[in-house]
This record gives sequence, C-alpha cells and structure tokens, in this order.
Amino acid sequence: MAAQMSSADQQVNELLVALQDGWAVEPPIYIRPTWWTFSASRLTYHFVLRRQGEMNLVSVTDNVVVRDLIEQQSWECSWLLAESDEF
Repeated sequence: MAAQMSSADQQVNELLVALQDGWAVEPPIYIRPTWWTFSASRLTYHFVLRRQGEMNLVSVTDNVVVRDLIEQQSWECSWLLAESDEF
C-alpha cells in the first residue's frame, strides 16, 4: 500500500504535474500569509499557469521544494498583503 502524501506534497505534485503537462508559470508568483489551512506553514505561493489560452491557479504552502523550484527557475515573486495582514 502506498504511503499517503501530505497536503504540501500533494500541492507540489499538482504543480509539477501541471508543468510537465505543458502549463507555464506566468510570473509573478504571488506570496501571502497562509490563512485558509491548518498547515504549519506561514506562507502560501499562488502560481498563475497558462496553456493554450487557458489559465489555472495552483496554490502551494511554503516548503523547501517550492522555494528551490522558484529559485532554480528565477521566477519573480510579489507579496499580496491586505492592510489587516500581519507578517
């Protein structure tokens, strides 16, 4: 029986599969404090993906894999903070 993937692993896997399927990241990648999950992560990365006139949004909680991918690809990032957000 295969081991269950964590939520963060599932999110990274979704992003990697999309990239393998021909989706392209449209920078910037938006970063904001995590508020919609019980994850221990304090940040969420929002990737806007495009392919053949279609658009998709993939959100990934902060982890070393996603940070390394962003650095390796030299993708631009932009912070999304509301006035009420404290970080």
